[in-house]
Formats: sequence, C-alpha cells, structure tokens
Amino acid sequence: MTHSFSQPELFQPWNNACEHWLLNQATDLEQFFPADEELQENRDEEKRIADVALNGFISTAAIFGAIDIGLFESLESSPSQLDSLAQQLNVPTSHLNRLLLILQRLELVTLKSEKWRLQAPARRFFTPTAPTFEPYLWSRLAMTRQFLQNYATEWGDIMRGKRQFDELQWPPRNEQETRDFEHIMTAEAPYIAARLKPVIQEKPIKRLLDVAGGNGTIAALLAHQQSDLQVDVLNWPHVAPLITETAEKFHLTERVRPLPADFVDDYFPTDYDAVLFSRVLFNWPDEVVIKLLSKACHALKSEGRIMICERMKGPAEGVSRTWLTFMATSVNAQVFGRTPLRWIDLLDQAGFYNPRLEGDDSFEGYGVIQAFASPELNEAEQLRPSKKVYQNGDTVQVTVPPSPEGQTQYLGLRMPNRQTFILDQFNTLRPFDGVRLPAWKGGDVAMEQVILPNIPRGKYLLYYLYAPEDVKPMLAFEQWTLNVSMFRVN
Repeated sequence: MTHSFSQPELFQPWNNACEHWLLNQATDLEQFFPADEELQENRDEEKRIADVALNGFISTAAIFGAIDIGLFESLESSPSQLDSLAQQLNVPTSHLNRLLLILQRLELVTLKSEKWRLQAPARRFFTPTAPTFEPYLWSRLAMTRQFLQNYATEWGDIMRGKRQFDELQWPPRNEQETRDFEHIMTAEAPYIAARLKPVIQEKPIKRLLDVAGGNGTIAALLAHQQSDLQVDVLNWPHVAPLITETAEKFHLTERVRPLPADFVDDYFPTDYDAVLFSRVLFNWPDEVVIKLLSKACHALKSEGRIMICERMKGPAEGVSRTWLTFMATSVNAQVFGRTPLRWIDLLDQAGFYNPRLEGDDSFEGYGVIQAFASPELNEAEQLRPSKKVYQNGDTVQVTVPPSPEGQTQYLGLRMPNRQTFILDQFNTLRPFDGVRLPAWKGGDVAMEQVILPNIPRGKYLLYYLYAPEDVKPMLAFEQWTLNVSMFRVN
C-alpha cells in the first residue's frame, strides 16, 4: 500500500492538539536535529518515518509491543524465520506473525527468503545502539504517555499470550473503567479530527450529534476548529463527567455538552445538521448498526447528513485494516470489518440516500462515509438517471459526469436482486466477480434502456467510483472515492 508521506497536513493537528490536550505545550521537533546541511537527507527520512509511525494507536501499540518483547533487538542480531523467532521470544507464532505484518506495512521490517529482517528506520530508531532513538522518538511518544503507561506493557502480555484485550472491560461499566479505556481512544483523536475537518468544511454545519463520542476529545477538537459549531456528545451516563472535563480543558463548555443516555437503546434527540459515528460501529453486529443508523436518520434535519469514520475492509484484503492492533491477537474481541458495498446496504436499510465513501491513503486506514437524509442531496460527481422513478415503457438514461483530473472512472449497477454488474462501455453490463474491475471507456452516457415487462422491478443502485490513474482500485481501496445514486422501476 501507499503511505500518506505526502500528506503532512493530516498529521500536523496531532502536535497542535497536544498543546490543549495532554502536555499543554507543543513539542518543537526542530530542536532534535542539527542544522548541518549534510544531515538533511537523514533528517527528512527520520521525520517521514516518525510521522507515519507515531500518529495512531495501531502503529504506536505495535511498536511498543515489538520493543517490549525484544523483537527489534533480536532481529538486529540476525534475520530469523518466523517459527524460530517466536520460539526465541517465547511468543505464540500466530501473534508474532500478525505483529510482523503490521511492522512490515510500517516499513520497519521486511521478509526476504522466508526470513524477517530489520529495515533501516527500525535499526536507526528502535535498537539500543541507535544514537537518535531517545532524544527524538521518546519526546514524541511522551505525548501519549497516559495511554502508554496504561497499555504498552499490557500489549506485550497480549503478544505473549498471557491475556486478551477482552480482559480490559469493554464496554466500560463505570467512570473509572471509562477513564482507563479512553486512554486508548484518545491516542489517535487528533488524527481523526484532522480527517473529519475537510469533510465538515465541504458543507459547514452548526449542530452536530457525536454518538458514543468517548470523552469528547474529537468533539472538542472539531469545535475548536470551527468557532460556531455546537457539539452534543451522546454517551453513557458514567462518561458524562469526562466529557465535561474535556470541554473545560478546551474552554468550550458552552459548545461541547454531554448528553447522558444509553445510545444503543434510547432515542436520539433531533434537529441536527449532522450525526457522527467515529470508531463506534465496528464493535457491533449488523442488526445493532441498522438500529443506530435508523435513529441517526430520525435525528437529522431534512437536509442533514450522517458521517461515519471507521477503518474499512477493502475488497481485496483478508483481515484488512479494520481490526485494531489490540484486537489482532484477542480471540474473543469482535471487530465487524465491512466492505464499502456492505456499508451501502446498511445505510440503505436505515433510510439514507446517496452514500459517498472516501478512502484514506495512510497506514491507519480510516475511511469516511457520508450519506444524506434527502435523495436530493449530494448529487455532484454521480451517475445521473434521467428520472428517479420509471414505469413500463419509459426509457432509462444514465449519464456520466466528467472525470476528475488525473482520475480513472469505474461504473457499476446493482439490480434489485442484489446482483452487481460493471459498465465499461455504453449499454454493456458485465457481471462483477469481485476481482476484476474494468475502467469506463465510453462517453458521457452509460446506458439507455426501455423499461419492458421482463425487467426486474425495484430499486437500482448506480456506483460511480474514481481513483488515481496509476492505481489498481481492487488493490488500493484506500485511494477510492465512491458515490452512489439510485432509481426505481415500478
């Protein structure tokens, strides 16, 4: 996959937010590097790796797990095969394999000739002999010191098979368990807020309902970025004191408020411009997710929208990035990894229209899904049917928007029987096999079809996907944008 080394703006809020959040001061990274121009190349590489490695829970926990079990020191001595390395470190082979796969995607280790080896950044930063290790990285890691103090050593125990993450109570049952759990969730809050900021700015909102929004850190960061935004954080009653404390830290008590309730069973308040689920729905099975999405739909104004920020399961990925690191070796923990098409199904069942899915070209892999309370919203960059509802004898015409610059277009159609077809030329439907995705090679009209008696009745979904020209979308879901429109045949 491609990491977002070219997107430092996504990571910058991590340092900015820490000024208000944990340390009450910003860490100046420049102080850790000499001004000697000859060291510029190493300096850039170090900053590049640090930005990727230390701006999210997955990467931070994986690195500390590796440090705690002595993985980097062992591989520094000599490359090793998986079985012998697991025996040497006294770690279950399956656990170690998952950890190595995470570190491989972070470009800290590599597999050659069936042996795992250290990459240069890991050797430079994470071995005791590395001269730049302590002064640079530990200062960055101090920003999440509360999380690290509580969970870094426990992750090492999970890697050794001594415990499961499930033994850390979830959902939290009281205020103290909530405080413990929120160290995990706030570790990547600035990254999530940065991911959501441009989404919110596309169509500014005034009232936001953040469902199960933790201790309110993301809500506070979003409100801090938009001076007229009011955020209500709906969460269990024992979380309310934490939300109040967060609002006080940010001096936002008038605009960030706790709403104590059982968000699973209680009704949501209404009249919101947007409802946010951030890192919430992956814990719940489909029937609960549909229930939550339906309540969110009723909570919105007629022109409102839902925003879902989750790790999503790409079509070509097995385990995928949907699982959190603390779930990776936790046998009983539930993570419901959902593909983009599954999300579309769930939103449709809950009463939403015109979903828009945007991947995230980074290791943390957060996708943002938007959907709308009205079918008239979000019609830009979509396949456009000539009508919303067709009768027998009508002609369906579907037009294609201009291709965004530097992007390749892919078109799809899902029938009422849920069978999906790909359109690569005018009026040419090819069954989608889940593997091949041919690009659109036609003009500005995708199809024209007279509605005959034998044509299936019901709802048709139109998929309009685009991705960079040099990207194979089935191998790089994180670089997609997918818009969905619909029509009905009666």
